[in-house]
Amino acid sequence: MAEDILKEINTRLTRVETLVEFMAKSINEVAPRLSYLEKETERQKDSLKVAHNRLNDMDRRFYWFVGISITILGGIIAKIWG
Repeated sequence: MAEDILKEINTRLTRVETLVEFMAKSINEVAPRLSYLEKETERQKDSLKVAHNRLNDMDRRFYWFVGISITILGGIIAKIWG
C-alpha cells in the first residue's frame, strides 16, 4: 500500500516537473518578444504624445488665424458701414 502511494506521488511529481520545464521553456522563448513589445509600446506612446502636441499646435494656429481674420473683417465692415 505504501509502495503504491509512493509510485503515485512519483508519477505526479514527474508530471509536475514536466509541466514546469515546459512552462520555463515557453517563458524563455517568449521573454525576448515581450521585451520587444514593451519597447515598441513605449515608442508608440511617445509618438502619440508628439502627434497630440502637433495637433494642439495646429488647433491654436487655426483659432489664432480665425480670430485675426474676424478682427480684420470686422474692422473692414465697420469702416464701410461706419
